[in-house]
Amino acid sequence: MGTERYAKRKPLEDLLETKTEDIIYMAGFFDGEGCISIVRDKRTQGRSHLLSVSTCNTDRKIIEWIVENFGGHVNAHSSPKRSQHRKTWGWQLRSEAAMEFLIVIGGHLKIKNRQAKLGIQFQMEKARFSGGMLSENEIELRELYRQQMSALNAGD
Repeated sequence: MGTERYAKRKPLEDLLETKTEDIIYMAGFFDGEGCISIVRDKRTQGRSHLLSVSTCNTDRKIIEWIVENFGGHVNAHSSPKRSQHRKTWGWQLRSEAAMEFLIVIGGHLKIKNRQAKLGIQFQMEKARFSGGMLSENEIELRELYRQQMSALNAGD
């Protein structure tokens, strides 16, 4: 892949057809190298929240394998600060795509299984909301989910 930034969306039906050994491998890799978070959307001054799953690696081939099998967005991180540091590649899924990824690998997670369950619950709760202006209660509920995820991640 010759570009520094690219994206690929995989529908849930395709994710569910991923080979079991690839799902298990990804779960193990993600347990050690991945991150599940609920972030405030800066574009809305923190009034909206997004589920995010991500990882970063210096081996571009593993990131390309993840994109091929699970979809996602890839960015090459800026040049290293020190000459001995190598370029890193970041991978990310957000919102519904992140939830679908967690549904597929979640049963094989050993370390991040509570974060995965909370992320799925958050995204499903968010999907219940039919649109329009968010109420203060809805914003507070989403912020509570974000704080719970932060607390789980702090305990890793």
